[in-house]
Amino acid sequence: MTEPQNKEYKQSWRDEYLKWICCFVNAQGGRLFIGIDDNGVIVGVQEYNKLMDEIPNKSVNHLGLVVDVNLHKSGNKHYLEVVVPVSSVPVAYHGIYYYHSGSTKQELKGIALQHLLLKKTGKKWEDIPVEEASLKDLSANTIRRFISKSVEMNRIPRTAKKMNIDPANFLQRPRKNGAFGVS
Repeated sequence: MTEPQNKEYKQSWRDEYLKWICCFVNAQGGRLFIGIDDNGVIVGVQEYNKLMDEIPNKSVNHLGLVVDVNLHKSGNKHYLEVVVPVSSVPVAYHGIYYYHSGSTKQELKGIALQHLLLKKTGKKWEDIPVEEASLKDLSANTIRRFISKSVEMNRIPRTAKKMNIDPANFLQRPRKNGAFGVS
């Protein structure tokens, strides 16, 4: 029994395994087994009663996340299964975001972190305003192409293309009189 992508085996519990819970919650969810070695052999865990209280409490305290901890028994050996759901919002462990990819725990930085944050918040790059940008930074030809494509995709009325709209006015908030613009 080897570790598939959404499972991780640990012989015993260490608090640093909260990083693995963070990985799973930011990816597709998963299961962390305590008392099973990397080869999938059940080695058992002695303090399972104590861990059944500690793991959920530490998960809530450090990650803000509720996880299910299930007790299993094989022969005379007990092991735990920590069931980690997927989160619709990004979750950090001590300010660091982790992601589970393949069978690895990835600390997200730079573009990878930005992609996770955007994905989890349901945003795309084009949804993010650039605070220091002004109309001088935009090309009038690009705005005209945008208007043309918007008409082709039925996003704005066909009459917009014929009106020779001033690109600077197009980007202003729409007015009640029916003038075109982007809000």
